[in-house]
Amino acid sequence: MNIQNQFEQEVFIESTERRFSEQNLNPELSVHIFSLLSGEEEFQPHNFLFYSLREVFEYLQLSHDYYLNTCIPQLENTLVQLIEKTCINHRSTQMYFLLLNNYKNELIDHIEKEERVLFTYVQSKLEDRQVSDVDMYAINYFLNSHNDNVVLEIDQLKADMLKQNTALSNEFSFEIMFRQLEFLQRDLAIHALIEDHVFIPMVLEQM
Repeated sequence: MNIQNQFEQEVFIESTERRFSEQNLNPELSVHIFSLLSGEEEFQPHNFLFYSLREVFEYLQLSHDYYLNTCIPQLENTLVQLIEKTCINHRSTQMYFLLLNNYKNELIDHIEKEERVLFTYVQSKLEDRQVSDVDMYAINYFLNSHNDNVVLEIDQLKADMLKQNTALSNEFSFEIMFRQLEFLQRDLAIHALIEDHVFIPMVLEQM
């Protein structure tokens, strides 16, 4: 690992530690997820059998809040700075920025759908509230059609943008933006594994 990558990894670890210290999660679960995010261990579904549905649910809720209220605003801010600094007028480069914006919107839409259907259902179950037939239909449809394919090919996009506009290579905010995207997608990948292989099986057991 070169010096720059090592520094970026240290920044990621430090920000992740701070994030979990501010969240009111089961301490053991926080340590476990941090180990996954930092690459210290590989994901194994059976390692989550010790946690309750409520504890895993709280992690997913807090993660959504983190993505919507921290990661995406940071990404938007960096994108605005980059546009202002480079005075972009290349039509092809503008298309790449449109692609980044679409990725952001897809992620927001994905999160909102999950919260509206899956999270609402789970919250009702945890509070022992009656679930209507309409809600049962919605949750069954969601579980059968759900996927986490909100993915951006970061390396290819970066290479394509630099090919179209070499001036971007001189912009620090350009590098920052792609580091933010890389860290976000790493976090989203762990989130998706826990949701698909731990949380949803827990939900199905209680249906």
